[in-house]
Amino acid sequence: TLAKMAAGTDGELITYDTSGDPTTVPTGSSGEVLTSNGAGTTPTFQAAAAGGKVLQVVNFGTTTGSSSSSSSYVNSNIVKSITPSLTSSKILVLVSFSTFASGGAVDSGMTIRLKRNSTELPATEQTMYISNSGASGSEIGGIASVSYLDSPATTSSIEYRLIYKGEVGSTYHAIRYGQDITLMEIGV
Repeated sequence: TLAKMAAGTDGELITYDTSGDPTTVPTGSSGEVLTSNGAGTTPTFQAAAAGGKVLQVVNFGTTTGSSSSSSSYVNSNIVKSITPSLTSSKILVLVSFSTFASGGAVDSGMTIRLKRNSTELPATEQTMYISNSGASGSEIGGIASVSYLDSPATTSSIEYRLIYKGEVGSTYHAIRYGQDITLMEIGV
């Protein structure tokens, strides 16, 4: 009965040891969760896992476009920095924008890619082509997006930027209105 139980500490839990005798689980700290350590071992309070939680969100939008006629990557104005709180965090990068390209030949186009600080991320590369059945001077425009889950393994500030270049036959390409970049730190 309760009257026969020994006095304890507020927050202690009663369990049984390997001999079947009653024992207590020491109290944990605020925010910790009770974790099983397997059969025959007393459970303990531990920090809750951070996995799957959005830890922070930063966003930047602009209507200031950029244009180029280069066949090498150039910087767009779509750029934002984030400082992760944990080295184990992942960063989800979401970019949307409108694009425009004109071609001096058939099958011209524009390629986009993300850059983390000074490192280009080839896995994010996408190419948009214009195919105009033999006509030169064709133009294409539309809405484009990029999403990428990055594992930077740092708690230092990181800058993500969209970069772009013209493909064979392109005479002019631009990143235009409605540009937006969102960075989310995801705890794992």
